[in-house]
Amino acid sequence: MVTPRVGFRGAFCGEPGWASREHVLAQWMRDVVGPLPMERTTYGSGFDTMDDGRAYASVGQTMKVSRNSLLHQVTRTVCTACNNGWMSRLETSAKPFLKDLFAARRRNETRDSVGCRRLRCSPVGR
Repeated sequence: MVTPRVGFRGAFCGEPGWASREHVLAQWMRDVVGPLPMERTTYGSGFDTMDDGRAYASVGQTMKVSRNSLLHQVTRTVCTACNNGWMSRLETSAKPFLKDLFAARRRNETRDSVGCRRLRCSPVGR
């Protein structure tokens, strides 16, 4: 679903556009990761510039406690061009590697052994 917002600018590109409802974690991860805790806390944070042009970051107080999993969290700060463009290509490229990492975690393997298996090398020290 695409939500028009007056004055909206994409979080990554800074360009005016249409806001998308981008899942924070990809929907395909639900089947791979399994259930996550059904409660999470959201904190306020942001980046901006002062009047003199210096950048700053802020982390605020607890904003809310949500009763749903991070796998269901969406953000409305990403524009449809980025979401359907480079972000989609990045996710598609990373998906096989991430699936292997999640599967290895269930088997209690290390990240080094999974990465080496995908790259056809041997872990350091073995």
